Amino acid sequence: MCKVSIIVPVYNVEKYIEDMLMSVQYQTMTDFEVIVVNDGSTDGSQRIIDSFCREDERFHSFVKANGGVASARNMGIEKASGEYVVFYDPDDIIPHDSLEKMYGAACGGKADIVVGVMPEYSLGERLIYMHSQKLAKQKNIDPLDRHFFGAWSICNKMFSLEFLRKYKLRVEKMSNAEDGVFTFCALNHAGRICGCDAIAYEYIKRPFWENPSATQIISSQYLGGLLDSHDRILQEAEGLADRHQLSSEERADYLEPLYVRFVEGEMINGYYRGIWRATEDLIGSMSARTAQYREHISKGEWERLVGRHKDIGFDGTFMTAAEMVASPKVSLILAVERPSRDLNLMLGSIYSQLFPRFEVLVPVEAYGKIDDLYRRKMNLRVIDSRIGSPFKNEALAAAKGEYVMLLNEFVLFTKNSLRQMVLSLMRDGSIDFVSMLMKRFDGEKYEQIPVLSASYGYTKRGRRSNGKLTGYDTFFSNKLFRKAVLSGFSFGDDAAKDVNKMYQSLNFEKLRKGVMITDLSDEDIIRRSGMKAAPLSVKVGFRKNEAIRNLTEKMKRHITREDIDKIKEKLGR
Repeated sequence: MCKVSIIVPVYNVEKYIEDMLMSVQYQTMTDFEVIVVNDGSTDGSQRIIDSFCREDERFHSFVKANGGVASARNMGIEKASGEYVVFYDPDDIIPHDSLEKMYGAACGGKADIVVGVMPEYSLGERLIYMHSQKLAKQKNIDPLDRHFFGAWSICNKMFSLEFLRKYKLRVEKMSNAEDGVFTFCALNHAGRICGCDAIAYEYIKRPFWENPSATQIISSQYLGGLLDSHDRILQEAEGLADRHQLSSEERADYLEPLYVRFVEGEMINGYYRGIWRATEDLIGSMSARTAQYREHISKGEWERLVGRHKDIGFDGTFMTAAEMVASPKVSLILAVERPSRDLNLMLGSIYSQLFPRFEVLVPVEAYGKIDDLYRRKMNLRVIDSRIGSPFKNEALAAAKGEYVMLLNEFVLFTKNSLRQMVLSLMRDGSIDFVSMLMKRFDGEKYEQIPVLSASYGYTKRGRRSNGKLTGYDTFFSNKLFRKAVLSGFSFGDDAAKDVNKMYQSLNFEKLRKGVMITDLSDEDIIRRSGMKAAPLSVKVGFRKNEAIRNLTEKMKRHITREDIDKIKEKLGR
């Protein structure tokens, strides 16, 4: 018997599997086995698996007909011989000391389940899941801890194999939220659960162009699977309430956050904010299930939920796509001259946004370069004008949104970019526009742009504090304007001059939260700005920015959103 059995289900992941297996191979703890279950891959995944098996006797390969990730994980459980079991997805990685720390916590706590911290990496941004962190800080976790409602991934958990087999726990085949169903089944039987306050698993959120699900249609089949998962999780959560003999009042209090999670996570963020991928016939079904869940949510909690989604005006009902077309909040003017691939990448990042109330205006000459997938969108409008300043000005006049963004350069939105900008303008009526930080993507990695990063250290809000280095941020594509302040403004052919005119005449705010991706180099930025580089100022500003960022990241490991909310509550804010 080894200490840990690592189960890795694999299906067509030749691009990523090597990184995962290497992160496992070079763990500080060496007493483990790796059970790789190839679920009928048709690419080169098996070739990579075989190379690890030949080089390292701890790696074992099993091949089966395609049956889904649940069946692959269950085969792994049957083949496992370790004291403990972990489940890893093949396209993520683990820190070099993950197994050592998780196993140490398991043995020290004689636990059935161990919970570790799990961050998400997306387009160069790092986010630590607050709920996993709150659980990981505890030496003895109550199965009724409501942080499990937001931390049900099985990849940041370690399970006793004896425990799994004693209660015949297996992963159920579900089209959605298999992890959640399995986690709550395990909680229903667990004796002791403990935390491990260390990074256990690094979830890598793939960009939309690498993830086919980003463009898939949200269908009635998808919805049915989602609601089936909800029902199973509720069944197990209610079983937990029964097991611990909660009163009716305690039961309602315990389950309320789960209903909030379903409405907010799956209904609003999963469906409503993804409405441009959804079929019209789902509105009624989503509204009906939301109304059903609302009955289990108190008035105060419901008002707080609605308040968190004021950017889209959610009030408990769902707007149709046609209604959003009629009254968009943001007009995105696509004025960039690029090959069709770039145009479609930009559109892909736009339609992957968590803010759905927008329209896209394109010049007639670009329309032919756009994929049919986007041509079919009801909120894509064609302006009969040639590219350049004529199109920009005509599109601005035709825009129906309260806010306007001119996409004058090639950029890619992260999923929350547009929402963060909208919320910033909604919060402060004195701000005329917001400018978001940009990073560079070279096809493999993401990195900060020193020139732009330094400029963000010199300006926080308003033209009065405008520093010299702001002059390097001469882009329109990372800025959202109130349309009203652009009344009478005429775009010229020199974007840098137009932007600097905005800096001199309008009140603005630079945003650090959220990011956009560009392919421009420092040299491109400096040349475009028309300024002579001030190396020392840029260097000092960049270092200052880096210090702030590093401090922020350090604080994230110790201060959670929940902690901040409690502090605000005490201060009466």
